[in-house]
Amino acid sequence: MNAVWPVMTHDDPGIRPAGRPDRCFYCNAHIGEPHGAECVTVVRLVEIRITAEVGDKTFTSTWRVLEPCSFDADSINFMYNESTWCASNLLRDHVKPNVTWDQPGVWEVLQALYDSGESCLCSEISCEYVRDIDSTPRRRS
Repeated sequence: MNAVWPVMTHDDPGIRPAGRPDRCFYCNAHIGEPHGAECVTVVRLVEIRITAEVGDKTFTSTWRVLEPCSFDADSINFMYNESTWCASNLLRDHVKPNVTWDQPGVWEVLQALYDSGESCLCSEISCEYVRDIDSTPRRRS
């Protein structure tokens, strides 16, 4: 790949309140330097398959989402299925436009289940990395 690796800037998402104002919190790059190879602020566009099992129904979708360039399929699958990420995050308004379900009405089913207060959606949702859509490295915005 001959893509240009993102460079640390003064308004970079890698600048965090807990870190120094002139360095990336995640890879320690200084302003004007390229981010590190493992930096989580350097992302690519991937496709993830979401499977929702609610009662006796199964729904599937594709999700277009930015993930760190350094994450392989196993890392992505681990993050969404076995880590601290909560599947209820799918209900956030900024996520929904990037998810395409195989049938109508799935958001309403998931929202009703979540609103019932029984639990989060983690026991109903599983995610699986499918492919890179665009592997061009870019800064997370």
